[in-house]
Amino acid sequence: MATANFNMRFDAETKKEFESVLSEYGLTVPQAFKLFANQVIKTRTVPISFDFAGSQEKTKMTEAEFYQMIDRALEEPAHPLTEEKRKEWFGV
Repeated sequence: MATANFNMRFDAETKKEFESVLSEYGLTVPQAFKLFANQVIKTRTVPISFDFAGSQEKTKMTEAEFYQMIDRALEEPAHPLTEEKRKEWFGV
């Protein structure tokens, strides 16, 4: 099977914290993204939970804040998040 490179940019602190959490699961960043990609392909869904269980203090975000967060995360998407896809993926 041919392989392809996939490069991403994170700010240094996010990368450090991400690596730290993944290491608790015995995973590297590339392994975690391979698991994520395979899960998306297998289920045809995006397996993301917004239940931050490790958070001591939970706060509710408004619907507008939620969509702003999604828009920021998808600044340069390969496939823009359309109204139809947003409803399909997030049920709203």
